[in-house]
This record gives sequence, structure tokens and C-alpha cells, in this order.
Amino acid sequence: MAPQNTAHLNVTDFTKSLRLVNRVMTPHNHIPVLSRALLSVAPDGQGTLTTSTIDNQLTVSFPMTAPAGFAALIFPPQIITAFSNSRKEVSIQVTKESVSVQAGGVDFISPNDIQDSDFPIMNVGKTVAAPSMAALELHKALRLVSFAISNEETRYYLNGAFFTKEGGKLKIVATDGHKLCAYQTQTAYSGPDFIMHKGTVAALVDLLPAHGADQVTISVDDANVGGNDSPRLTICHANWTLTAKTIDGTFPNWKKVIPKETGALSAQIKQSQASRVAIHNGWYGNIEFDGASSTLRAYDDAKSFLLEMPTKAKGECFSLASIYVQQITSVFGDVTFEGSDPKAAFLFKCSDPNVTGVIMPRRK
Repeated sequence: MAPQNTAHLNVTDFTKSLRLVNRVMTPHNHIPVLSRALLSVAPDGQGTLTTSTIDNQLTVSFPMTAPAGFAALIFPPQIITAFSNSRKEVSIQVTKESVSVQAGGVDFISPNDIQDSDFPIMNVGKTVAAPSMAALELHKALRLVSFAISNEETRYYLNGAFFTKEGGKLKIVATDGHKLCAYQTQTAYSGPDFIMHKGTVAALVDLLPAHGADQVTISVDDANVGGNDSPRLTICHANWTLTAKTIDGTFPNWKKVIPKETGALSAQIKQSQASRVAIHNGWYGNIEFDGASSTLRAYDDAKSFLLEMPTKAKGECFSLASIYVQQITSVFGDVTFEGSDPKAAFLFKCSDPNVTGVIMPRRK
């Protein structure tokens, strides 16, 4: 085997990188090249492992000894399984016919039947904004708003999280038309606005650390690469870089649905109560709050059964979809709903003052 076709790397660095890219890869991708990851050498001599889903591209860097121009397409899920318990150095050898990954007497051989030049690399344009923020804050914001992202493909512009500015700070918003959640960060931001795809949101929630003092930079380009109409993002962490397309669309005026007057109607619900309702109630069931008797009533659409519990409530009766209440409480815990009209939007309030939440009522 010619030396120029061999790379050497630490098994811990390698498996850690494999696990990171495996979080982003699409299982059983029908595009053969996307079921593999590209192992290559960066200009600085570092090893890089890159995976792509067409909409997202994740690159992880780590120390590797390899000649310039070294490249191989490998299968992360299978290699993780094969070498998860190995403690030896990994060597990767490439021939015209195969790619061989070896460590501790174990040899994983896969076909070299796709050219590394066929692997899609996502290019970005000129950077127009690059705010830096705490990884913990971005993780929290995306985790909290993600439940409100729509999965309805006809309104594709709701299939992500909206990044915008408010009071000179970054605000992240998501809505599906039935519920809305906005999170006010403390990160300075002056634009531009963009919609981060739900796939990118999910990848970042998985990749970003939920604790610690790590920082991330979100670079936004000028949307002038290959005829793009929407900007592309480059999210840089110390250990990885995620490049992503944004949604080409206009996010609706989300501020219009936020109630300006509340307090005439209110009700509290505990997470434990919502979970009981979820057990007894159907997907399309209702939760009714009765201020006159301070009672929470849950029933299915056919009203074939009824569940009652005491609660703190005031004002006229109002109804909310049980599935949305359960989603809200599963994310935020105990919440209070406040409104002014049983047929208008309600605020939901939790213990985090940075959260603005809205839920639409069920019409009787």
C-alpha cells in the first residue's frame, strides 16, 4: 500500500468526531453519497470529517497525520459500532477498490465506489453579520421555541425558527399558527432577519452544549452563492462548524397575534395536571377552564367522557386544545394562561421572563 494513501489518527478523536456527524446524518439516505462522510485534510493539516443532508453540512476537525490531498468516503454508523471499544491508533488506507479502517486487529473494509469529488460541499458568500453568543443561550432558546415550529409543508415559511432583532438584541420566534413562542436573548444583533430550517434547529439542539461557557458564532452570508435567494449560515463552535441553508420565505408578522390586553381571564395549570389530561384525553380533546367554579375540565370532542380537577381560574370559561397545553407544559412546566376574550389569543406565562408564549383558543 502506497504511503500517500494512508492516514493515522487517535481512536478517541476519531470516534468522537464520528458520533458528532452521525447526529446530523439522515438514516438510510436514498442518495448514496450522503450515506457516507468525507474524511479529508484541511489546509492547516488538521483532519476534517464532513457530513451533508443537502440542507445542512457539519464539519468536525481533529488531529490527523495524513499527506496533502488525502480523502476517503466512510460510513460513520458502521465504524462507530466496529471500533467503539478500541483503544488503539486508527489507520485508514485507500485503494482504487476499497477503504480500510484498521485499529487493534479489527479491519472494517468498505467499497471505494464513489469519488470523493462527488461529495457535495456547501459554499457560502460574503459575511454580512456574525454575532457571537453563548452556546448555552442559543441551545436554550432553540430548545424552548422548537415545539412551536410547524410541520405543515404548505406553509413552508413556518417550518423553522425566525431570527430577528428587537431592542438591539437577537430574538428567536417559532409558530405553527396554533401556538407561538418567542425567546429574547441577551445577544446584540442588528440583522438581517432569516428563518433557520427546523432540521438545522434540531441539529443545533443536539450539538450545542447545555452547560459550560462555550461560545458560538453565527455568520450570515449575502445570499449571492449559486443564485441563492436566501442567506446561508455558518455556525462555528470550537469543535465543529455547521453550514446551513435558510428558508426562502417571509415570516408572518408574529407580533400581531400577541394580546395587548390580558387579565380579564386567567387560569393556571400544573405540568402534573396536564399529564393526567394527556392520559385521559384524545389528540383533539379540549381543556376548559371555568373561573366561576375554579375547575379544569377535560373532555374529548364527542364529550363521551369528562375529567375534572380543581385549579386557580377567573373570568368566563375558555377552552384550549389539550395537545397544545400538554406540549407547552412539557417544555415549560407549570404555566398561567391570560386573555381578555374566550375567542381571542391567550398568553401563556412561565417562570422564564425571556419567554413570550401565545396559544389560540378552541372555538366552541
